[in-house]
Amino acid sequence: MLLALLLAAAGPGPVRFERIVRVPAADFEALPLAVKNRPATVELEYEMRKGGAGVRIAVMPESEVSRFRAGRDPEEIASSSFEKSGRLKCYVATPGDYVVVVDNRLEPKAQATVDVRGVVTYDSEPKEARYLPRGRRVVVITLSLGFFFAVAWFAGRRLWGIGPASEEREPPPYV
Repeated sequence: MLLALLLAAAGPGPVRFERIVRVPAADFEALPLAVKNRPATVELEYEMRKGGAGVRIAVMPESEVSRFRAGRDPEEIASSSFEKSGRLKCYVATPGDYVVVVDNRLEPKAQATVDVRGVVTYDSEPKEARYLPRGRRVVVITLSLGFFFAVAWFAGRRLWGIGPASEEREPPPYV
């Protein structure tokens, strides 16, 4: 019972998955990859069982698949080159829904059968915040406040018409 509580408190361990993917000729397959609650490191390994020139794998947000399908450059987190086997490791800083794309667009005639194995390892502890040294903090705060008051003074002068004309005007009406 105590061991179960300690394991639960330590958080989830690595999530492993293995898939055999059949990718049509000159096409791609997208495998869902959910990164939940915390940043994670994704390690992928792939090997072609059957096919032609080689495949490429890429990790990208799920929202980028439509751009990839349309032939535009998607925002990829990481990708490999076209090979018969390989490895890919990337860090996913923002939790969300992602996909692992197995790309066979280089081969116009042959379907590819690919073994994809992966491990998603979640960060066990949050990153600690770092602080600026006291001297830099004072400089940053002083410059920020000085800039704020300069902008407020300049904007106030312009709004109230106390600018270079030096004549009294009524405040502008509110819209």
